Amino acid sequence: MRGVQGMGEECELFHASLDLLNKIRDKETASPERIKRALAAVAPQFVGSHQQDAHEYFLELIGHLHTQFIEVLGDTEAELPTARAFDFHLGRDMMCAKCRHTRGVEELFRDLSVDVVTGDVPQLVQRMEEPEEISIRCEQCEGETAISRRSFLSYPSILCVH
Repeated sequence: MRGVQGMGEECELFHASLDLLNKIRDKETASPERIKRALAAVAPQFVGSHQQDAHEYFLELIGHLHTQFIEVLGDTEAELPTARAFDFHLGRDMMCAKCRHTRGVEELFRDLSVDVVTGDVPQLVQRMEEPEEISIRCEQCEGETAISRRSFLSYPSILCVH
């Protein structure tokens, strides 16, 4: 991807990231400062040297890179490097505790928020997939609780756990 041209300052984050990766690949001295400046230009909460949440910074960086990949490369979203690396789908099936009506939803994620108690990633994922009672109004009988179960419908190459 060396030598991608065009899309000036509005894609500075893309170009700064590409430059950093090329320097790392070529075993040259590399600094992330240009990436930090480029992200601060599109996400003002990261201006300056105040301490920031690393997870929030990472998601903001990946989100803006994803948008700039679309602008620069014009690929379909599923083919972008950010999507191939981080995107995954979770399904959630919900069954009304009163009438047993079931409905499901599918959602796209770039990170997985789980309650970290103890254990390794497979144990965290297993706990995430356990059924739980949630408060939600049933569209059939107006019941107010349901049993919810989440499951992976696809897996990312890189799973970011928060």
